[in-house]
Amino acid sequence: MFVACQVGEEYVAKELILEMGAEVNSSMKDRATPLFVAAQNGHFLIVQLLLKHGAVIDCRRADGATPLWIAAQMGWSDICAYLLDHGAFVDSLRHVS
Repeated sequence: MFVACQVGEEYVAKELILEMGAEVNSSMKDRATPLFVAAQNGHFLIVQLLLKHGAVIDCRRADGATPLWIAAQMGWSDICAYLLDHGAFVDSLRHVS
């Protein structure tokens, strides 16, 4: 699921969810989720797909970064607008160590 979200393979992500029962809220060691990875890499259709299938919109990576934060950091204004329209919390802070 993470590779599909990273490289923008919408069809693969959809098949993993619908046919294989992939968990849309699974996380990596740093607690990044498929939604975070898709938002980071600018894959709008996968962001939509994941939210449609229950992805937590304000999931936080270990450093506190959210999908909205990373999409803004990377300049993906379409994803930022979509996340905000669907209830993302705009004032989340990232932890800096």
